Amino acid sequence: VLSLKDANLDMVDKKGGDSSGYDVQYKNLDDQIITGKYDVVAVCSGLHNTPYVPTLFSDAKNNIAKRFKGQIIHSSQYKDPSIFANKRVLILGCGETAMDIAHRAVCNPQTKSVALSVRRGFLSIPHNLAMGRPLDVFITNLFEHAYEHPWVHALQLRWVLSTIFIRLFLFLTGSSLGFNQWAVQTSPVRRGYHIINKSHAAMSHLNVPLKRQSMWGRFWMWAYQEGSLRPIESFHQTQVTDVEDNGVTVRFCDGRTYDADLIVLATGYKQSFPFLDETIRM
Repeated sequence: VLSLKDANLDMVDKKGGDSSGYDVQYKNLDDQIITGKYDVVAVCSGLHNTPYVPTLFSDAKNNIAKRFKGQIIHSSQYKDPSIFANKRVLILGCGETAMDIAHRAVCNPQTKSVALSVRRGFLSIPHNLAMGRPLDVFITNLFEHAYEHPWVHALQLRWVLSTIFIRLFLFLTGSSLGFNQWAVQTSPVRRGYHIINKSHAAMSHLNVPLKRQSMWGRFWMWAYQEGSLRPIESFHQTQVTDVEDNGVTVRFCDGRTYDADLIVLATGYKQSFPFLDETIRM
């Protein structure tokens, strides 16, 4: 095993001719370029290292970043909640990172306001369900791992039946479309159909504007003691289209607007392995 702890990988290429294996070129701390030949190369550099920036914020022809007078950062650049002080914060994305950042922003008393933009919605379930036990403890059980007859598997009976119990359980929290989830919902909710978002802390704040609109919602606000929570405004099933001439008003495709001082792009990452030869990447 060759340790490349103190080296930068430059290139991984197929060996020339008909020979199998790979040529690996790397540079050590003394800037010496070293080439080695290996039969097998395992790329274990991870996927979350190159931020994905939506075209709207990167395309030179329609780059709203140039017209926006505030600050735009990718979630990978977030380090401390002090960045939210005296700012109106708009977060784009619906993953666990987006929800984590939204919660940190709304819990900062110096933050002016917080909004979350979600194109499709998600299924929100808390990471821990009871007595500090994680969700996986309840999902992983005998019935999930017992033998399944091919006919039962073909008809997806296990998933159909478990969906009924899941929806009933969720309904007991005030909504059958997520655990105490009134905002940024997705449908239909059924087992094995959605990626579960386990960052649940910001959900109560997202619920506040919607629960205030009905007696049923206000009852659940009382039940969950959410009456004193600061709201997070949600822009659901829409997306940013432009920034108005004042440089702070962000416009969405449904006509709604939000005045922002800080935009956080919680838009994930793109897979990038620049050290691999193009023939290998294909």
